[in-house]
Amino acid sequence: MQRYIQRVPNLVLASDSEHHMLRAARTLYHAHSMQR
Repeated sequence: MQRYIQRVPNLVLASDSEHHMLRAARTLYHAHSMQR
Protein backbone atom coordinates (compact mmCIF):
# COMPACT_ATOMS: atom_id res chain seq x y z
CA MET A 1 0.00 0.00 0.00
CA GLN A 2 2.93 2.33 0.68
CA ARG A 3 4.10 1.99 -2.92
CA TYR A 4 0.62 2.90 -4.17
CA ILE A 5 0.48 6.03 -2.02
CA GLN A 6 3.95 7.10 -3.18
CA ARG A 7 2.85 6.79 -6.78
CA VAL A 8 -0.15 9.08 -6.30
CA PRO A 9 0.90 12.75 -6.04
CA ASN A 10 -2.32 13.69 -4.25
CA LEU A 11 -2.14 12.12 -0.78
CA VAL A 12 -5.71 13.20 -0.05
CA LEU A 13 -6.95 11.26 -3.06
CA ALA A 14 -4.93 8.20 -2.01
CA SER A 15 -6.22 8.21 1.56
CA ASP A 16 -9.79 8.77 0.36
CA SER A 17 -9.52 5.89 -2.11
CA GLU A 18 -8.06 3.65 0.60
CA HIS A 19 -10.89 4.55 2.97
CA HIS A 20 -13.46 3.77 0.27
CA MET A 21 -11.83 0.38 -0.41
CA LEU A 22 -11.80 -0.47 3.30
CA ARG A 23 -15.47 0.42 3.64
CA ALA A 24 -16.41 -1.63 0.57
CA ALA A 25 -14.41 -4.62 1.84
CA ARG A 26 -16.08 -4.37 5.25
CA THR A 27 -19.52 -4.21 3.64
CA LEU A 28 -18.79 -7.26 1.49
CA TYR A 29 -17.44 -9.13 4.52
CA HIS A 30 -20.60 -8.35 6.51
CA ALA A 31 -22.83 -9.44 3.63
CA HIS A 32 -20.88 -12.70 3.33
CA SER A 33 -21.16 -13.36 7.07
CA MET A 34 -24.91 -12.69 7.07
CA GLN A 35 -25.47 -15.29 4.34
CA ARG A 36 -24.20 -18.11 6.60
